[in-house]
Amino acid sequence: MKSTRSRCLELQEIDPDPYALSELVCSFADPTVGAVSGELILESAPGVRTEVIRLYLRIEKWVREREAQVDSVIGATGAIYFIRRHLYQPLPHGTLVDNLLAPMQIGL
Repeated sequence: MKSTRSRCLELQEIDPDPYALSELVCSFADPTVGAVSGELILESAPGVRTEVIRLYLRIEKWVREREAQVDSVIGATGAIYFIRRHLYQPLPHGTLVDNLLAPMQIGL
């Protein structure tokens, strides 16, 4: 992370839509924004049961929307999120849920 010169770090587990990337980066026009998160939308595939995953994602989205109402989203979707580079803190070795810890460290 030290070698990057970008103002924002992109952390992702997917190949996102370029439009989504530009929409997320626009959020940093507000200097009070330290991190932004995308939304994972699952598409149906033949033979794949996604009902439980979809339920989990709906609940997670509902929680984040409520957190956002009080300007306090403590996590990001692991699929894609950005953090201002100067706010990023290296994660401890063995961290399993970076998309919770990295944004949470910004607010601490």
